[in-house]
Amino acid sequence: MVVWRQRLSPSQAVLVRCAQPQAGLLGSTCTDDENFVESLRLLSQISQETSVEMGQERTTLHKKIQLIDARPKVNAMANQVKGAGYENTSNYRLLHREFMGIENIHVMRQSLVNVASLALV
Repeated sequence: MVVWRQRLSPSQAVLVRCAQPQAGLLGSTCTDDENFVESLRLLSQISQETSVEMGQERTTLHKKIQLIDARPKVNAMANQVKGAGYENTSNYRLLHREFMGIENIHVMRQSLVNVASLALV
């Protein structure tokens, strides 16, 4: 689901939120997910394509997809035992994944709610 788009920038970047994949210990894949991510990359490339003229040769710089996983990597690996896990990036073109190491996103969200409520008092 696209949750944000940077319209007033040449990058036309989008933020897409998705659920945890059900890869499991066997590393199952989902062709629909892979096709969706590739579509996002291609659409991004169309709107952001940068070409460099070098004499008679024309080089196109391809845009990468940056995948941010808020969890620590060890948590994502542990979730594989429960049938979930994380994406195998080799199934995606030009995709880079980074784990952010946030221990418990639900606790973090509640902390933000608590801080916001203090500001309203």
